[in-house]
Amino acid sequence: MAHVADTNKSTNALEDKIETLYHYQPFDKNHLGLLLSNRTIYCSNPNSFNDPWDCKPWYNTSILDDEVEFQLHVDFIREHARKSSLFSDEAVNGIAGNRTLLEETLNALSLGMARDNDRCFRIYCLTPDATNPLMWSHYGEKHKGICLEFDSMNTVIGAAKRVCYNASLPTIKFYERTTDPIFHLLHKSDVWGYEKEYSSFHFCNLLTF
Repeated sequence: MAHVADTNKSTNALEDKIETLYHYQPFDKNHLGLLLSNRTIYCSNPNSFNDPWDCKPWYNTSILDDEVEFQLHVDFIREHARKSSLFSDEAVNGIAGNRTLLEETLNALSLGMARDNDRCFRIYCLTPDATNPLMWSHYGEKHKGICLEFDSMNTVIGAAKRVCYNASLPTIKFYERTTDPIFHLLHKSDVWGYEKEYSSFHFCNLLTF
């Protein structure tokens, strides 16, 4: 059964008492050689994933129908303008009086966040299920690849964050502060629920664990 998040805090494999995690991949002798000789894994860029919305922040402009939400987002833009040179006072005043401009601005910020995620993060995808035929088909080179087994007691593997699957993606509210900066990167459509994914986030392609 797919997990559904009800807080702004994601959990990891150790917290979920997952003892073993697996990684499906094609048989690549270079990547496998690095793993076996140096305990080094290859982490992927989010823009290479099957799901085009993976790690892409979702902004639902319909919430701007609420006057309070509209003003909170205008205040966010105004505060953002004070901290950067991205918006002039004149531009902020224009945005404050024009819903279309506010929508365009927030959508542009969402796209910028997605590009930043692709540039900054590299991810190693894991699952507690080693026998799923769809996983073997999609990630295990159509059943011709391999499935690696990892002990979650390892600090790197055990820290992998649980992905939550939802009928609709959680809406980003830019003005909200969160103690978990990657929380919004850990939500996918429930059509991918069979993956039961745990994601390990890093800032490099190659990681020794």
